[in-house]
Amino acid sequence: MKKKLLLISLALLLAISLVAVGCPAPEEVVPPPPPPPTDEEEPPPPPPLPEKDKIVIGAARPLSGPLAAIGDFALGPILTMWEEDVNARGGIYVEEYGKSLDVELLIYDDTSDMGTMTTLLEKLILEDEVDFIMPPCSTAFLYAAASIADKYEYIFMGAEGGCTTLTAMLPDLPYTFGVLNYSDYYQIPALADLFVEWGVETVAYIYISDLHGIEYAHTAESEFLKRGIRVVMSE
Repeated sequence: MKKKLLLISLALLLAISLVAVGCPAPEEVVPPPPPPPTDEEEPPPPPPLPEKDKIVIGAARPLSGPLAAIGDFALGPILTMWEEDVNARGGIYVEEYGKSLDVELLIYDDTSDMGTMTTLLEKLILEDEVDFIMPPCSTAFLYAAASIADKYEYIFMGAEGGCTTLTAMLPDLPYTFGVLNYSDYYQIPALADLFVEWGVETVAYIYISDLHGIEYAHTAESEFLKRGIRVVMSE
């Protein structure tokens, strides 16, 4: 009996030894080294948005003076109609605020004076801090206002006046967009084509001595000469 128990004990011991030999010891898990210390701090959270209940759109426009006649039948009434229409529909939805905001036009009278216009445009941006600006009236005024808008990174769209002179400058004025036909696009070339169709051989024209008139006069002379039409007077 003792011999039998001894054999059983030896068999169990052998089995345990085989199991121990057949199962390798678990590998030691080495934790990754901690990240090196850095002096960079996490960026602070963005500041909270200021309270806002409307979108203010500013403009320096000719409410008086010689250019008022242009503004009165061109962009002027369109702006007013647009403001009324947008607000009647509940305003413009602004995702950052999670609600719709009414539009308010803030328009100063530049009295058809370019110096007054540029001063008022900067006042709208720096003092009134309007959200957007609308353009002044006439080619020369657009030319003067474009660099101001770009300086303060305000989107600037053209209105009454093409300002062909700005075309070459647009790569350096990323905030400026021309939206009307220029003198050398459709208008004067189309007129010159009509003159050819009608058999016109000579032309004479008088122009206003500002940037608008100068651009159109030079384009007219070039387009007429291309078609064999002689300019007998240009002043």
